[in-house]
Amino acid sequence: MAVAVNTPVIGLYAHHNPKRTGPYCYQDYVVSAYQEAIEAETGKPLSQQSWRSRVKDPDAMQRIRADAVIAMLDKAFLTFISLRRKKMSATKPTLAVALIVKNEADNLQACLESVKGWTDEIVVLDAGSTDSTESITRQYTDKFFVNADWPGFGPQRQLAQSYVESDYILC
Repeated sequence: MAVAVNTPVIGLYAHHNPKRTGPYCYQDYVVSAYQEAIEAETGKPLSQQSWRSRVKDPDAMQRIRADAVIAMLDKAFLTFISLRRKKMSATKPTLAVALIVKNEADNLQACLESVKGWTDEIVVLDAGSTDSTESITRQYTDKFFVNADWPGFGPQRQLAQSYVESDYILC
Protein backbone atom coordinates (compact mmCIF):
# COMPACT_ATOMS: atom_id res chain seq x y z
CA MET A 1 0.00 0.00 0.00
CA ALA A 2 2.81 2.43 0.83
CA VAL A 3 4.22 1.84 -2.63
CA ALA A 4 0.83 2.50 -4.23
CA VAL A 5 0.55 5.91 -2.58
CA ASN A 6 4.27 6.67 -2.92
CA THR A 7 4.97 6.75 0.81
CA PRO A 8 8.67 6.19 1.48
CA VAL A 9 9.39 3.00 3.39
CA ILE A 10 12.49 2.01 5.31
CA GLY A 11 12.60 -1.78 5.44
CA LEU A 12 14.29 -3.82 8.15
CA TYR A 13 15.13 -7.35 7.00
CA ALA A 14 16.76 -10.37 8.58
CA HIS A 15 14.34 -13.24 7.94
CA HIS A 16 13.45 -12.59 4.30
CA ASN A 17 15.40 -11.47 1.26
CA PRO A 18 14.56 -7.78 0.80
CA LYS A 19 15.09 -8.09 -2.96
CA ARG A 20 12.15 -10.52 -3.00
CA THR A 21 9.77 -9.05 -0.42
CA GLY A 22 10.21 -5.30 -0.95
CA PRO A 23 9.88 -2.37 -0.35
CA TYR A 24 9.91 -2.48 -4.11
CA CYS A 25 10.28 1.23 -4.89
CA TYR A 26 12.62 1.92 -1.99
CA GLN A 27 15.31 -0.78 -2.19
CA ASP A 28 17.92 1.91 -1.48
CA TYR A 29 16.28 2.40 1.93
CA VAL A 30 16.69 -1.10 3.36
CA VAL A 31 18.68 -2.08 6.42
CA SER A 32 19.33 -5.77 5.91
CA ALA A 33 20.99 -8.45 7.98
CA TYR A 34 19.52 -11.13 5.73
CA GLN A 35 22.72 -12.13 3.96
CA GLU A 36 24.66 -12.38 7.22
CA ALA A 37 21.84 -14.36 8.90
CA ILE A 38 21.17 -16.81 6.05
CA GLU A 39 24.87 -17.50 5.57
CA ALA A 40 25.34 -18.07 9.32
CA GLU A 41 22.33 -20.39 9.43
CA THR A 42 23.11 -22.48 6.35
CA GLY A 43 26.88 -22.18 6.03
CA LYS A 44 26.43 -21.36 2.32
CA PRO A 45 26.96 -18.03 0.54
CA LEU A 46 23.90 -16.09 -0.55
CA SER A 47 24.65 -16.89 -4.21
CA GLN A 48 24.04 -20.59 -3.45
CA GLN A 49 20.73 -20.04 -1.65
CA SER A 50 17.29 -20.64 -3.16
CA TRP A 51 15.50 -17.39 -4.00
CA ARG A 52 12.87 -18.24 -1.40
CA SER A 53 15.25 -19.10 1.45
CA ARG A 54 14.05 -17.80 4.80
CA VAL A 55 16.04 -17.40 8.00
CA LYS A 56 14.42 -19.41 10.76
CA ASP A 57 16.49 -18.09 13.68
CA PRO A 58 13.98 -16.29 15.97
CA ASP A 59 16.73 -13.85 16.99
CA ALA A 60 17.74 -12.90 13.45
CA MET A 61 16.38 -9.34 13.79
CA GLN A 62 18.89 -8.78 16.60
CA ARG A 63 21.56 -8.63 13.86
CA ILE A 64 20.17 -5.28 12.68
CA ARG A 65 22.23 -2.54 14.29
CA ALA A 66 20.58 0.57 15.69
CA ASP A 67 23.27 2.81 14.15
CA ALA A 68 22.47 1.39 10.69
CA VAL A 69 18.76 2.17 11.18
CA ILE A 70 19.53 5.71 12.38
CA ALA A 71 21.82 6.29 9.39
CA MET A 72 19.09 5.07 7.04
CA LEU A 73 16.54 7.36 8.71
CA ASP A 74 18.93 10.28 8.22
CA LYS A 75 19.40 9.34 4.56
CA ALA A 76 15.65 9.04 3.99
CA PHE A 77 14.85 12.33 5.72
CA LEU A 78 17.50 14.19 3.73
CA THR A 79 16.40 12.62 0.47
CA PHE A 80 12.66 12.92 0.84
CA ILE A 81 12.29 16.14 2.77
CA SER A 82 12.82 18.25 -0.33
CA LEU A 83 10.39 16.09 -2.30
CA ARG A 84 7.70 16.25 0.37
CA ARG A 85 8.14 19.87 1.47
CA LYS A 86 5.33 21.06 -0.77
CA LYS A 87 2.94 18.44 0.61
CA MET A 88 3.78 18.65 4.30
CA SER A 89 2.88 21.29 6.80
CA ALA A 90 5.50 23.51 8.38
CA THR A 91 5.96 20.97 11.18
CA LYS A 92 8.60 18.27 11.19
CA PRO A 93 7.97 15.03 9.27
CA THR A 94 6.35 12.24 11.26
CA LEU A 95 7.54 8.66 11.60
CA ALA A 96 5.50 5.52 12.20
CA VAL A 97 6.51 2.00 13.13
CA ALA A 98 4.32 -0.68 11.54
CA LEU A 99 4.50 -4.23 12.86
CA ILE A 100 2.90 -7.47 11.73
CA VAL A 101 2.64 -9.98 14.57
CA LYS A 102 1.16 -13.26 15.72
CA ASN A 103 1.52 -14.61 19.26
CA GLU A 104 4.40 -12.25 20.04
CA ALA A 105 3.51 -11.55 23.67
CA ASP A 106 6.95 -12.71 24.83
CA ASN A 107 8.78 -10.19 22.59
CA LEU A 108 6.30 -7.41 21.93
CA GLN A 109 6.65 -5.31 25.07
CA ALA A 110 10.43 -4.97 24.65
CA CYS A 111 9.94 -4.07 20.99
CA LEU A 112 7.28 -1.43 21.66
CA GLU A 113 9.20 -0.05 24.63
CA SER A 114 12.24 0.44 22.37
CA VAL A 115 10.34 2.62 19.85
CA LYS A 116 7.84 4.50 22.02
CA GLY A 117 10.09 7.45 22.75
CA TRP A 118 11.11 8.38 19.22
CA THR A 119 8.25 7.38 16.93
CA ASP A 120 5.12 9.43 16.33
CA GLU A 121 2.83 6.50 15.59
CA ILE A 122 2.77 2.76 16.27
CA VAL A 123 0.59 0.47 14.15
CA VAL A 124 0.27 -3.25 14.91
CA LEU A 125 -1.46 -5.69 12.56
CA ASP A 126 -2.12 -9.03 14.23
CA ALA A 127 -2.55 -12.29 12.31
CA GLY A 128 -4.86 -13.92 14.87
CA SER A 129 -2.91 -14.18 18.12
CA THR A 130 -4.21 -16.34 20.94
CA ASP A 131 -1.89 -14.91 23.60
CA SER A 132 -1.82 -11.45 25.25
CA THR A 133 -0.47 -9.68 22.15
CA GLU A 134 -3.48 -7.35 21.93
CA SER A 135 -3.46 -6.25 25.57
CA ILE A 136 0.27 -5.54 25.44
CA THR A 137 -0.12 -3.55 22.20
CA ARG A 138 -2.96 -1.45 23.63
CA GLN A 139 -0.63 -0.24 26.40
CA TYR A 140 1.30 1.59 23.66
CA THR A 141 -1.23 2.37 20.90
CA ASP A 142 -4.89 2.18 19.94
CA LYS A 143 -3.87 1.31 16.39
CA PHE A 144 -4.27 -2.45 16.76
CA PHE A 145 -5.81 -4.25 13.81
CA VAL A 146 -6.47 -7.92 13.04
CA ASN A 147 -6.26 -9.77 9.74
CA ALA A 148 -6.30 -13.49 10.57
CA ASP A 149 -6.61 -14.50 6.90
CA TRP A 150 -2.84 -14.56 6.26
CA PRO A 151 -2.36 -13.41 2.64
CA GLY A 152 1.44 -13.77 2.80
CA PHE A 153 4.22 -11.70 4.34
CA GLY A 154 4.31 -8.93 1.71
CA PRO A 155 0.55 -8.34 1.46
CA GLN A 156 0.17 -8.45 5.26
CA ARG A 157 2.93 -5.87 5.68
CA GLN A 158 1.37 -3.69 2.99
CA LEU A 159 -1.98 -3.87 4.81
CA ALA A 160 -0.26 -2.75 8.02
CA GLN A 161 1.28 0.17 6.14
CA SER A 162 -2.14 1.19 4.85
CA TYR A 163 -3.21 2.03 8.44
CA VAL A 164 -0.32 4.47 8.90
CA GLU A 165 -0.99 8.22 8.82
CA SER A 166 2.59 9.44 9.28
CA ASP A 167 4.90 10.79 6.57
CA TYR A 168 7.38 7.91 6.88
CA ILE A 169 7.11 4.25 7.87
CA LEU A 170 9.66 2.01 9.56
CA CYS A 171 8.61 -1.60 9.18
